[in-house]
Amino acid sequence: YQWSNGDITAETEISDSGQYWVQVTDIFGCIFADTIIVKSILTFVNAGPDTILCRTNGYQLNATTDALNPTYLWTNGAYLNNSAIGTPTMIVDSTLSFVLTVTDGTCSRSDTVNIAYVNSSAVPIPDDTTICEGESVTLDLSSLSNISWSPTTGITNPTSTSPTFSPTVDQLYRVTYLTPQGCYLQDSILFYVNPIPIVTFPNDTAICVGSSITIQPNVNASNVDYLCSTTETTPNITTSSIGKYWVTITSECGTSKDTIEVSNFPTFKIDLGADTTLCDNNQLVLSPSIPAGGTALWSDGST
Repeated sequence: YQWSNGDITAETEISDSGQYWVQVTDIFGCIFADTIIVKSILTFVNAGPDTILCRTNGYQLNATTDALNPTYLWTNGAYLNNSAIGTPTMIVDSTLSFVLTVTDGTCSRSDTVNIAYVNSSAVPIPDDTTICEGESVTLDLSSLSNISWSPTTGITNPTSTSPTFSPTVDQLYRVTYLTPQGCYLQDSILFYVNPIPIVTFPNDTAICVGSSITIQPNVNASNVDYLCSTTETTPNITTSSIGKYWVTITSECGTSKDTIEVSNFPTFKIDLGADTTLCDNNQLVLSPSIPAGGTALWSDGST
């Protein structure tokens, strides 16, 4: 046996349409030949062209085939309004591939179509960003056009593909733009602006001998680390000793330090004089020496 497809067996298997012949040689060397034309009822299936869309929800797939009385079955049927027809409609905005299998009752063939959904996640606008006061961020939007930001406060070159953002306070920016696929999209970015840390103590102060004081610095930033001259790592310093005390605060935006001096009030002694005997209707004026800025409290409640 000699088949046109190269087989040399008594039978051959084919899967495509076409003309096939066979030659048979008997033991006497006689050659017999015959030809057959095979035509498949189902020769092609086309699931449609691959497509990039700004919106896929509502997009209709369109399959073509030469099958008589075809049966359709699409994969990812959960994202179609009907996975058993040749022209189903997508019901989501998503990037998906659909494999279509068509059967005519005898033969089956398949084809694949890829649907790409273009949304803001495919654009190089970063997530919300934290910067330090005085810092700037430049975006690379070279793939976009027709860029429009709102507001434009704190933006250098707001309509360019490389805008620079220098907000001084927390700021939400909204943007519209045109993608290379011709899609007008919207997005936003929120800048959190952390201040340069500044710590300040109250003015130098004095305490009485034997008493204590808690010193609390003023800090303009949150999420800072503290280091005090007393080795404490909390904001407050409590002390009963005189001397100079400092605190350093550190954040991701820098470091600040301040110092306060604690001293004692001068010591003093109150002397009302010697005990005294008075006659009736006589008066004695008691005039102790009171330190500057001090007050007096007498036993009768007067001041």
